[in-house]
Amino acid sequence: MRRPLMALLAVGLLSAAGAQAQRGWATVSPPDMGFRAVFPREPEHYAQSNRTESGTWVGTTWEVDDVVRDRAFQVTVKDYSRYDTAGASIDAVLDAMCRGHDPNAEIHSLPASVPARRCTSERGVGGTEMRVYWVAPRLYVASHICGRQDCTSDRARFFGGFQLVR
Repeated sequence: MRRPLMALLAVGLLSAAGAQAQRGWATVSPPDMGFRAVFPREPEHYAQSNRTESGTWVGTTWEVDDVVRDRAFQVTVKDYSRYDTAGASIDAVLDAMCRGHDPNAEIHSLPASVPARRCTSERGVGGTEMRVYWVAPRLYVASHICGRQDCTSDRARFFGGFQLVR
């Protein structure tokens, strides 16, 4: 009688573990967007456009805003194909993305095969980190904002799961 009970308990635990794994981190890899990312759950998805004197850029964002744990994860792809970037310094564009979030952000070059920056800010208890990449005509911005608690492992998993794909 004990063996069937133990087997039933084991099956129940395995089922619960499988359900928990399914509720875990979600991989997002939109076709033709050139990136793969992991989020703590399925992200919301929206698009926006911005008209300026230099043309229009179109952005697409995937975002998880976790108000319970006071953190946010975001990937934005800005398409500059209808925007005049002639004569623009890509380094200046990358730095401006960092400074636009926080004028006092620390900016470091990233070792990447494309122009890239790592921007950190002390905003929030855990701070904010952005990674910005340029693959013409697209600008990729991966951001993690941490509020009240230590988010080190979540940040490492998010940025460790972000890849540019071709």
